[in-house]
Amino acid sequence: MKVSCTHFQCSAGAFSYLRDNFIHSYSVDMSHHILNLDINLMLGQAQECLLEKSMLDNRKSFLVARISAQVVDYYKEACRALENSETASLSGKNMKDWKKLVQMKIYYFAAIAHVRKVGEGGGRVL
Repeated sequence: MKVSCTHFQCSAGAFSYLRDNFIHSYSVDMSHHILNLDINLMLGQAQECLLEKSMLDNRKSFLVARISAQVVDYYKEACRALENSETASLSGKNMKDWKKLVQMKIYYFAAIAHVRKVGEGGGRVL
């Protein structure tokens, strides 16, 4: 799990390097918006690995809620990149499918964060 997290973080770093050092996009997948999308997807995946490990290790609810909220933030940034008019026009239906997947992940991890926040406060989860 830790190795996967590290690999996702390294890939986000590679995409950041490409975005920052190759100003001219040589292809559609090298555009600034697509690279931002890739960066946020990789960071979201890395946080997902951390979240899963935290849940398997029975970490405290506030910690799991905080990590879940961070996953949501990364995926919201990815969704913003997908909603950009330049990005949306690049790949059509493929981007619509990606947007649906990312939105589903936002809702899922937001639900985990809310459930864990309730558990932190001593409230009952139904």
